[in-house]
Amino acid sequence: MRWVLVMPIIAPVMVACAPSPLPSPSPTPSAPTKSEGVLIIFERSGGIAGIHEIWRFYGDGRVIREERIRGTPFVARLPAENIERVARHLIETGFLELADEYMPTNPCCDLFTYRLTLVYEGKTKTVTTMDFAEQPRALVEALRVVNELIRLTER
Repeated sequence: MRWVLVMPIIAPVMVACAPSPLPSPSPTPSAPTKSEGVLIIFERSGGIAGIHEIWRFYGDGRVIREERIRGTPFVARLPAENIERVARHLIETGFLELADEYMPTNPCCDLFTYRLTLVYEGKTKTVTTMDFAEQPRALVEALRVVNELIRLTER
């Protein structure tokens, strides 16, 4: 009988103290938008060390690397024409015609996953692949030239 009398008093207090619903998540930072001026996004994750890094190459020459382990963004600058040249090269070598993903038959442990996004002249294309996947020449070339850009930032 006491619970019946106490519940109308306690229920509003309990509701008022309940946590509010979580806000809807903000857009992921890896989603490119034309206004950002992002031309190329390269994401590399996996390996025995659990690496997860995202490289963003902007049309004005800015390069930003975010790494889950270190947490602090790395910012560099390359000549804008280098980034523009790589973006055009990706298009010329057939990147826009690639399938959305190329995965190995056995995506086993400690393999790296690579996600490459190109935003160029109103078109956006993302391709995902992993180590040991059968990759067409255009994808191999795309990964090679983007890794060259990354090496330029490390000098």
